[in-house]
Amino acid sequence: MCARRIGLLASVVVLAAFASVTAVATVPAGTAVVIEDPETGEQHDRFTLEPDERFSVTYIHSSEGTPVTGVYTIEDGTIHQLREEYDYNAAGLEYTRSERREGNRTIVDIDEPVDSFTLRVSNSEDHYLTVDGEDRPLGDYDGTWATLRITTDDESYLDRYVLAR
Repeated sequence: MCARRIGLLASVVVLAAFASVTAVATVPAGTAVVIEDPETGEQHDRFTLEPDERFSVTYIHSSEGTPVTGVYTIEDGTIHQLREEYDYNAAGLEYTRSERREGNRTIVDIDEPVDSFTLRVSNSEDHYLTVDGEDRPLGDYDGTWATLRITTDDESYLDRYVLAR
């Protein structure tokens, strides 16, 4: 094979590899959930959900110490709150929505898009994010009394599989 053909073949291989990497870097793979500082945009955590998978945020509401859990999923690239769960109504919890009981828990079906939301991390051990059965204390992200935003970000295959943190 002559040097000219070898050079042409090498150029084609390099061009194909470059095109493949470019495609992987730009083709959308889905949506990631991001925990970030709302003032600086610094990302503290990032995770993806499989279709129909959920995550939750649990916090203590009121001086009565009522644990409240918000259950969320991703629909069309947006955070969607499915429901809120708690043991009993404490002062300040909304009474106007219809609720149902499951065992010892009160369930309020919300089923609304929330886009993103901001929360203040308390010094309670019961303030945490649950993803895939794993509890992640919110205070571990940026310390007690920090403000965190939970939002979404489009993610390419390069982000998801090559640059994954």
